[in-house]
Amino acid sequence: MTRSQMILVVLLSICLCSNQIVHSADNSTELTSIWKHAEITIDGDRGDWQTASWFDRQKLFLGVENDADFLYLMLTLNSRTNIQRILSQGLTVRFEPQDGSNTMLKLRYPAQPPRSGGPAPEDGSRIPPEGHVPPPNSQERQPLIELSYSATERPRLVSSGEIQGLEVNLHRTMSSLVYELKVPWHDQSNLPFTLNVSEVTPIAVTIEATDDHGPQNQGPDRSHESDSAKPPPRSGQGGPGAMSGGFGRPPGNHQMEQTDQLVLQFLLKLAVFPTINNK
Repeated sequence: MTRSQMILVVLLSICLCSNQIVHSADNSTELTSIWKHAEITIDGDRGDWQTASWFDRQKLFLGVENDADFLYLMLTLNSRTNIQRILSQGLTVRFEPQDGSNTMLKLRYPAQPPRSGGPAPEDGSRIPPEGHVPPPNSQERQPLIELSYSATERPRLVSSGEIQGLEVNLHRTMSSLVYELKVPWHDQSNLPFTLNVSEVTPIAVTIEATDDHGPQNQGPDRSHESDSAKPPPRSGQGGPGAMSGGFGRPPGNHQMEQTDQLVLQFLLKLAVFPTINNK
């Protein structure tokens, strides 16, 4: 290997270790995924993630990686207010491919089944403790995911272990919460839920945890829990983001408590398989 090729390898390695974030003049944020270079287990443990970007306005770390089949997302936050919101209301992640197809994949986790006796418990008592995941085929009730493919359809509730290819988990401690998500990004005949995009298609991503119960009050439709229907339509656009940073303790005032509702929007570009021209 020549000296110039060695330099290229080093530069490529640096690029693969951090998400590239670009802030546009219209205050929107573009984020480029990095190619997954190590195994990522969706267990609510950020130990599989070597780097993440710090978003100062939302007070959270975000990591995004992909391989040839799946998109991986990791979020870490220590705001007590937003942790409480996620445990009681769920974290909503919405993907909107910008390919003119007007399609959408939206999921909320953990989701609570509709109750006639009032809102979901605010203490997160229905959430499995400390990242616990029931073993396969166990009789223990698994956490629920609320899924929808358009803004007009009624969301459906499915078990977190029911849908092949789609994985989501979270882990909470006394001071922080880690959320991990794995979703197929291109059409795969054996998988019922995918983003169904090409590797060059930008994806508008919205991550939010708010006090608005939204679809929860509509009574999610459980009649499709075993359906393998393909997505109908959706649309959207990216929004404001914040500054990037390393992976570790958040910069700034560590005693400051986040009280605003959590909303993060960005335009995501998938990473392509890294190659080196040896000519």
